[in-house]
Amino acid sequence: MRWPEIRATYPDQWLVIVALEAHTEGDRRVLDRISVGETCADGPAAMQRYRQLHQEYPYGTIFASGLIL
Repeated sequence: MRWPEIRATYPDQWLVIVALEAHTEGDRRVLDRISVGETCADGPAAMQRYRQLHQEYPYGTIFASGLIL
């Protein structure tokens, strides 16, 4: 999925997302295709789950995101 699709499917929710395809442009990481790993109750819960997943999969591309317009 792309970010607009995820925003439409999960409006106003905190998410842990996984980059399925990504590339680097200059000093920025661009996510070409992403997937929702989990929905979370709030920002702290999303960050906690992100940290847990990052420890389990240190080389994966995992992000916590939410309520971005």
